[in-house]
Amino acid sequence: MRALLLLIAALPLTAADQGPLAQAMQPFVDQKIIAGAVMLVTDKDKILDVETVGFASLDEKKPMVANNLFWLASISKTFAGTAIMMLVDEGKLRIDDPVEKYLPEFKGQQVADEKDPTKLHPPGPSPDNQGTAQPHQRHRDPAG
Repeated sequence: MRALLLLIAALPLTAADQGPLAQAMQPFVDQKIIAGAVMLVTDKDKILDVETVGFASLDEKKPMVANNLFWLASISKTFAGTAIMMLVDEGKLRIDDPVEKYLPEFKGQQVADEKDPTKLHPPGPSPDNQGTAQPHQRHRDPAG
């Protein structure tokens, strides 16, 4: 009986067996745009749905499962930046505040001057180059 359950678990789901998230993503797997995906829908209180589609390993034909681990690499910067800007929009964080206001461990941090790496100064524009980065760091609402 145990072998039968393992065999059934390894069989790919048909479109009729998939939930709406997996059904929406299945064409991307079929067109080999993605190997597989784990989709999660949540609200502030609980997980509403978790679905998987495709493969965790194409070579091994290993199906995707909800607890697969993924190598995120530099994409984590995108998530962090998005989360920070959401906090700015909600008024919970100000871009102009020093990092140490929110992360006290950063108190007293120094950075190398971009023109002379042997000089150190507090984070932000170098004393010789005041304000040039500031306009580019401002968040602008595209709606107005």
